[in-house]
Amino acid sequence: MIFYQSNYFGQHGEFDRISAHSPNNFPHFHRSLELIMVDEGILDITIQEQTYHLHQGECALILSNQIHSLHSNQNNHAWIYVFSPEFVNQFYQLSKNKILMDPIFHLENHLEELTRTTLIEKETSMLAKKGVFYLICDELLKQTTFKEESNRDDYLLHDLLNYIQNHFTEELSLKDLSLKFGYDYSYLSRFFTKVLKVPFVDFLNGHRITLASQLLRTTDSKITEIAEKVGYRNIRSFNRNFEKIMNTTPSHYRKVHRKILL
Repeated sequence: MIFYQSNYFGQHGEFDRISAHSPNNFPHFHRSLELIMVDEGILDITIQEQTYHLHQGECALILSNQIHSLHSNQNNHAWIYVFSPEFVNQFYQLSKNKILMDPIFHLENHLEELTRTTLIEKETSMLAKKGVFYLICDELLKQTTFKEESNRDDYLLHDLLNYIQNHFTEELSLKDLSLKFGYDYSYLSRFFTKVLKVPFVDFLNGHRITLASQLLRTTDSKITEIAEKVGYRNIRSFNRNFEKIMNTTPSHYRKVHRKILL
């Protein structure tokens, strides 16, 4: 299952910094760029079905809307930065409809030290942080280059995902999308399977169940109310899809994972 993280920024010039110990996650993607810097152990990262072994001192950059996941088979630690494309807009414009020949690179000692002091140790301005990210992008392009990827259609993908994000709680079908965007039904069906690696229905269910799991952890809402809130009119359909994706029932998931509400 592939997840679309729609809540990762977008048009805003902000970024998220994560201290990740032995991270593992499902294949997912988002519009934002993601920089991973390993400072302990070895971290496996899969980008667009290609797996790389990221060693201590190495970095990886994931471009906008690239499907990726992290896998840890041993103890490791990485700093992960997720930031809006507009944060490094000139680099983002260069990267549109392209992929990196090699997303793995390393930083020279002085830039590694600057990155650590600016992004981790000190409270610095957004301008200073933006400057460091531009230096990192510059260093990346000294070690690799872009190449055209004719199979990607970021504009259509972005429009489809935005529409799904705004309407996934409603009755939504691939036929609705084909009428809305003026594309042939069969073309959109192939597009989803080719670009997102899953059929439209599976993607939509994954998006709904992801939100449902969050609501189960953080609210007192009844399961029937949550099912309806995320777009299911039939509780049996909700329970079936939840168990298929999460490998447990909604009630058991809530019992195990629910946070204490303040």
